[in-house]
Parts: sequence; structure tokens; C-alpha cells
Amino acid sequence: MMEQLTNHLWQSTVFALAVAVLAIFFRKSGAHVRYWLWFSASIKFFLPFALLIALGRQLEWWPKARNVASPAVSAAIVRMSEPFFVPASPAQTVLRSTPRPRIDWVGQVLPAVWACGFLTIVLIRTRLWWRIRRVFNAGTRLELPGVAIPPGMQIRSTPGLLEPGVIGFWRPTLLLPAGLEHDLAPLQLRAVIAHEVTHIRRRDNVTACIHMLAEAVFWFHPLVWWIGSRLVEERERACDEAVLRLLGEPEAYAEGILTVCKRYVEAPLSCVSGVSGSNIKKRIEAIMNNRIGTGLTFGRKTVLAFAALFAFATPIVVGSMKAAPPLELPKLQPAKPPAIQTTPTTTAPPEKPAAKPPEAAPVRQEFEEASIRQCDSNNLPTAPEGARGGGANSFQMTPGRLHVLCMTLATLIRTAYGYEPAEMEFMQEFGGRGMALNFNSVYGLGTESGLRVKGGPDWVRNERYTIEAVAEGAADAATIQGPMLRALLERRFQLRTHTDSEQVPAFALTIDKRGLKIKPVQPGSCEPAPPPTPGVRGFRQQRSFENVRRGEKPSCGLNVQRNGPNMVWVGGEARFEDLETFLGGSLGRVRVLDKTGNSEKFNFVLEFAMDDNTPGASTFFPRPAEPSDIPPGQTIYSALQDQLGLRLEQARAPRAFIVIDHVERLSPN
Repeated sequence: MMEQLTNHLWQSTVFALAVAVLAIFFRKSGAHVRYWLWFSASIKFFLPFALLIALGRQLEWWPKARNVASPAVSAAIVRMSEPFFVPASPAQTVLRSTPRPRIDWVGQVLPAVWACGFLTIVLIRTRLWWRIRRVFNAGTRLELPGVAIPPGMQIRSTPGLLEPGVIGFWRPTLLLPAGLEHDLAPLQLRAVIAHEVTHIRRRDNVTACIHMLAEAVFWFHPLVWWIGSRLVEERERACDEAVLRLLGEPEAYAEGILTVCKRYVEAPLSCVSGVSGSNIKKRIEAIMNNRIGTGLTFGRKTVLAFAALFAFATPIVVGSMKAAPPLELPKLQPAKPPAIQTTPTTTAPPEKPAAKPPEAAPVRQEFEEASIRQCDSNNLPTAPEGARGGGANSFQMTPGRLHVLCMTLATLIRTAYGYEPAEMEFMQEFGGRGMALNFNSVYGLGTESGLRVKGGPDWVRNERYTIEAVAEGAADAATIQGPMLRALLERRFQLRTHTDSEQVPAFALTIDKRGLKIKPVQPGSCEPAPPPTPGVRGFRQQRSFENVRRGEKPSCGLNVQRNGPNMVWVGGEARFEDLETFLGGSLGRVRVLDKTGNSEKFNFVLEFAMDDNTPGASTFFPRPAEPSDIPPGQTIYSALQDQLGLRLEQARAPRAFIVIDHVERLSPN
């Protein structure tokens, strides 16, 4: 949210500065032109470019342009309009060398400060409005023979010293202080009333009210208040020019304004259009010189049209192109290619030559028997003490059978359509080398909260189900977890889905400007890891990092070890792309992109502290309960730079998710 707000404020500020340049260009034109330019700057604060881009994505009137437009061009426009990066969650850690705070004080204090400022401005202006309403209610209707007023407008004579002004938006009323018709000469009174009638015809009260709302919402932005002063100045000049065109009596008009300023006070709110606003000295000088802005020439009209087209049409056009950023989207697929499609299609197959026999349709693999029953959400089973699975949200497969215990439908969808347990899914998503669920293991899959499965009614994330299913034939674990479970969900819940993606904060792994601290190695510089012990789960025995530091060959691959409060990664003929998965997991399942451009192999030892910068590290290695004599190491960011010569930079990357198009509650049959 903070990222979007910062980008919107930046865009609105640049837009207002561009309007200021246009106002200088049109300084000799009529004041009404500059007024509407400044009002467009005010409206921009309510109209984010992101909204226009989203509107453009709904348009289908430019298919050819979308096909030929370069994605890099439209992506560059979007990125230029969003220069600020703020992590969306604590998992997207900002690069720093000190631990991040546990409490987001900024996220809690800033909304409270904004609310206090907003309410203060609203209360002050409400109080002033009621003051004006009391003046209105105390007035009496006034008739001025010989003075032309628009149909539907009434004039009221009010007590007090409030200057002449227009009150109301849809049924405006002109308030004249009692005795004004005797203080002014007939021509002066006519000029003052013509000024107020011009305010009514221009609907200045409505536009002033809109900008007052912008001032209340964006009270912290000084540019908003500056725009307000420009609006008042240009609207008064526009009315002065209209009166001079109508009456052509600059001296009488100027004397009338000066008389009002001497005897009466200005209206306290800009939505009550008066006669004495803005800089009186400059206005009187312009009136006495009979200074009226010139009309718009064809060239100036062209400049205005081009500026409006560029400002508001460009985001819509970019959105209509639906250009994706030049980043490769991850494919949503299970560990083993499925034998069926996710969503059935009704498109007829193309005709085949008569000489070639038709191909047989793929066999849809389904469970031979399956029972699904709803769990009692108030009495969920718990896992045995010390176990990672076995309670609610547990998932287990044995040869020929599937057992799901009290899992939400959203979590089942996440698992069936290619995602694995919450603590493992980053390995499949970010490296493409995922850990498939195996037979005879109980997995605690957590609960899908809307990050990976979106759409659908609330019950898909609240109601829990237990599934007992028997597989037909010798189906492997990947087939049971993927195609067969999908077929069961589609048949019993009438489930239909599609995949989409969104841009999320990420990190790019690059080479530090000081260069690499490690050198490439040749094949044979590492020792193959020993085979796993039969019947024993866990990591294979790896060459100790102490031995590697003493000069021994490391075990081949990238393995993880523990050194007191620190985590140690030992690489044997490892590539930088191998670090993507491990970095993403340690940083809290954040996408890490290898942007080094280096595909060589390296031997290295990387040691860093398991602190708040690496929330995912404790998933595999919980912090020791007893204090350690080994001091904490560097943060993961400093360790990468100082030990390997690598650097993590802020970036954005696509994240795929599943959208529920249709789902029905479990049928009793």
C-alpha cells in the first residue's frame, strides 16, 4: 500500500510541475485556460495512473497494436511511473547490514498522523461552514430592480460584515451585506454583481469544493495548497476579464472592489466565491490596464490537446497492450507432467489426413474409490508432539492410497495444481527443481490464506475436508498428488480454474562492483556425495566446512551446515544459479533472480548469521536453545559481498497463482 501511495504522489507531483510549465506558456491567454490547467492538476491527485492502466487492460479495441508492440517499451513506461520500491511484507527484506525492527512503527504511526490531520481540517472547515450558514439563515430576500440576474438565482441581504459572495452548488444564492446597494454607485454595484454571476456560470463553488477535498486528503503535501492558491488567483482573474468584456468600465469596477475590501471581510472558505480574493493589488492593476487575455490560437489548442492526450491516453494505451515485463513467467506444473488438462476445452480438433489414423485420447487417471467428508472445525485433530505432520492439514501418500486429514479446499487446490508444502514450495517455484512429495511421508502443508489460490467463496478457505482415496493401478506419488487429485476435485466440487500472475518485490543477484572474491574451478575439484543410508531420512553426510577451509575438496553440489548461531553453505562445483533457491528460502520465500550472467562453477564457503534478515533459515535449522560460544557472523547481505563478491539488489518478478472460476459445495452423493 505504501509503495502505491508513494508512486501516486510522485506522479501527481510531476504532473503538477508540468502544468506549471504549461501555465507559463499560456500566461498571455485567458485566465480561464490557466484555471482549468490547475484544476486538472488537482484532479490528478484523485486519479492514479494505475487506474488508467487497469482501464486500458479491459479494452479490446487495439488487438494489432498489442501484438506488435514491444513489451519492453510498455514495461519501461510502467516502471518509470513507479520509481519507488517498498517491500510488501516483512519477507521482502530491505538490503541492510543491521537487523530489521520487529514492529513496523512507520506503518502504524503514519496512518494515525494522517487521520489526525484529515479530521482537524474537516472539523475546522465544518465549523466555518456552519458560520456561513448562520449568516445565510439570518438574511432576507432582496430585490434589485434593474439588475440582471440569471433565472433561478436569488439574492439575500445579510447582516454583518461578510463580503458579497455566492453560496450553494446546485441552487446558488448571492449574499449581499445589508446596505451595500447604498454604499456603491449603480455602475459599481452592477459590476460587483456581474462578477458574482460569473462565478455562478463557471460553477466555481463546485470546483473549489473538489479541491478542498484534495487539500483535506493530501494535507501533508505542500504542492496541493499551492495549487489551491493558484486556482483562487486564476478564477478571480477569469471573472475580472469576463466583467471587463461585458461592461467595459474598468474604473467603476476597480472602485467597487476597493469599496468592498474597505468595508467588508473576505469569506473564510474558497467554496464561497467572493469578490475580494487573490492579490488585490495585482488585480486592480490588471483591471485598470484593461488587461484581457487573448484567445487560443490553433497552435495553442494543438499544444493543449497533445498534452491532454499524452497525460491521460498514454496509460490507457499501455494498459490495452497488456505488455508483460521482460521477465520469464514461471510455469505452473507438478513434479511430473500431468496426463490431463487443467480446464476442459470445447475446441474441436483439426482434421487429419485420411491416411493417418486418429490418435487415441489420453486416458484420464482417476481414483478407483474416494470418500470425502467434512471435518468439525471446532474439534480439529492435532499432530503428535515433535512431529511435523499428522494433525490437521496433513497430507500422506502410500502406494495406491491417498490420505488427507482436515485440509481446506484452497490448500488442496494449491497442492494438486503444482504447489508443495509451504516450507518447500519456494524450491519448486524459484528454482524449477522442486522437491516432490514422496510415499510413506506425512507432510504438514499449512493453510492456504489467499496468496496462491484466489477467488471463490469464503468457504473454500474455512471449511475442512478429509479424503480417503484408493488409486487404480501402480500410480506414482506425482500422479496421485497432481492429475488424480485434480480430477477428483474437478468432479466432486465442479472445480474450474485458470492461472494468472502478479508482480511482487524480489531480489536480483548481481556481481559486486569490486568484482568476485572467488575463482572458477575445473571438473574434478569436488568429491561426489556418499549415497544415503537405506531407511534413514535426512541430509546426506557432507564434507565438513572446517575441512573445506583447511584445503580439502568440498562435496559436490550445494549443501547446508550449521555453525552455532550461523548457517554455512558449502558449494562444490556450484553455479550462481544454484543460489537462487537457497537465497529465496533463507530470505523468507522471496524470489531471487540470477542476473550475474556467469555460468561457471565455483567452490566456496559462505557463512552468515541466522537473524531477522533470514526468517526462512530457521525452517531447516531452528536456533539452539543453549547459548553458543561462536559469535554471530555477518548478515547474509554483507557475507555475500565480502566472502563471494556478490550483491543483492531490489527488483520485481512475476509470481503465479491459481484463480477459482467456479466451485460448488460438496454434493451429498
